[in-house]
Amino acid sequence: MLQLWQPPTECLLGCQLRLQQRPLTAPGLGCGSPVLEAAQLRPTTGSPGKVESLMQVKGEQDAALQQLREAPRPFRASPLPLSTMEPRYHQQQEQREARRQAAHEQRRQQLLEKQPPFGPC
Repeated sequence: MLQLWQPPTECLLGCQLRLQQRPLTAPGLGCGSPVLEAAQLRPTTGSPGKVESLMQVKGEQDAALQQLREAPRPFRASPLPLSTMEPRYHQQQEQREARRQAAHEQRRQQLLEKQPPFGPC
């Protein structure tokens, strides 16, 4: 015969004690959480001792927004421009070398034009 697992009696007694210690909730108030009960019992129109007009609330909100706008922003570095990644110096060296070779070839051609050809005299 197969026996099913049963929890020890100490566990059952502990669960029964915990259930007995829980506060009972009223049927219409939900799960019994103090936060939920307070939220459900709170009047929606505000307390009569502290009545604020819509203009006062709007003024407070505007003042808070203005204060946020005027507050100094935390430092944040701007991103590097893509031009910093260009190999400009390398390009300048290549252009300088190309100009040097062109000038050298031009001077060589000028010297060859001035020089008399070698031949029978």
